[in-house]
Amino acid sequence: MIITCGPVGNQRILDLTLPAERSKIAVLISGGIDSAILYYLMLLENKNTGYRHDIRPISIMRSEGSVYFSKLVVSNMNEKFNLIKQDAIIVGNPSLPEDKQVRSGVFH
Repeated sequence: MIITCGPVGNQRILDLTLPAERSKIAVLISGGIDSAILYYLMLLENKNTGYRHDIRPISIMRSEGSVYFSKLVVSNMNEKFNLIKQDAIIVGNPSLPEDKQVRSGVFH
């Protein structure tokens, strides 16, 4: 999927291609607009290419409410794309200080 984005006079081309060698892809959803748009575009590309990927939303517990807001994003996308109802998978170690949460959420 080729997308032109950015303000007039400073537009960029985004080539969003889901990797053929990976069937499962995790997307970190913070609940903000940038991760919501990325998740939407990935789901749209997956739909356009025959649903060859299992795209899983994940979130990390943070004080600004990422778990709450990510649930709203995921719920909206479930409805929009007629997906099986799922919530973002919460990853990370909530006992760590917030600045250590992101690294604790990495999994293989």
